[in-house]
Amino acid sequence: MGRFRQIFWLCRKILRRFSLTKYYSILPEHNVVRICKASCVQNNEIQPTAFEPRHAEDYLSVHWIEYIKQKTSLAEGVGLVRDFLLEHSQFEKEFKPTAKGKLAVLRVGELVDFTKDGKTTGFVCKHMPREKNGPKFGEQYDFRTAGFDPHSGIFTLPLEGAELLAVQQYLISKIIYSEPGK
Repeated sequence: MGRFRQIFWLCRKILRRFSLTKYYSILPEHNVVRICKASCVQNNEIQPTAFEPRHAEDYLSVHWIEYIKQKTSLAEGVGLVRDFLLEHSQFEKEFKPTAKGKLAVLRVGELVDFTKDGKTTGFVCKHMPREKNGPKFGEQYDFRTAGFDPHSGIFTLPLEGAELLAVQQYLISKIIYSEPGK
C-alpha cells in the first residue's frame, strides 16, 4: 500500500507542475496582496493563520498589484487592489477586505525556497485569472475590461501539520507592507 501512495503522490506532483505551465509567472520584482480576515488579526498584528490556503485550494490566494497598474507605490497599489475587490461582485465567493482585517503585501522575489528540518518548500507565484480570455499582462485595460482579474496564487505550499505552520511564519516574516482592509 505504501508504494501505491508514493506513485500516486509523484503523479500528482508531476501533473500539478505541468498544469502550472499554462499560467503566467509573476516577475520577482512584483508584489502580491493577501487579504487577511479579521479573525486572523489580533492586537493589530497579522497571525500565521492568515497564510493558510482557503477552501479546497492547494495554493495561497493573492492578488497581483502590478497587473492592475505596472508602476505604482505599494500604498497606491494596495488601494487599487482594495478598490477592485470592493467594486467587483462577480466573484461572490471572494473574501472582501473588511475594516478589522488587513491587506498584507509580499514581494514575489523574496519568496525563495524555504528549508526546515531538511525538507525544502519552493514557492512559485502564478497569475490565475478566474475568467478565461482576459487581458494579458502589459496590455492596455482597466477594471471594466472583460475578464480583468488580478487573482493569483502562491504554489507549492505544504498543506498540513508543522510544515504548514513553519511556512506561515516564514511568510509573515516576508510581509513588506500592510494596512487595514478598509
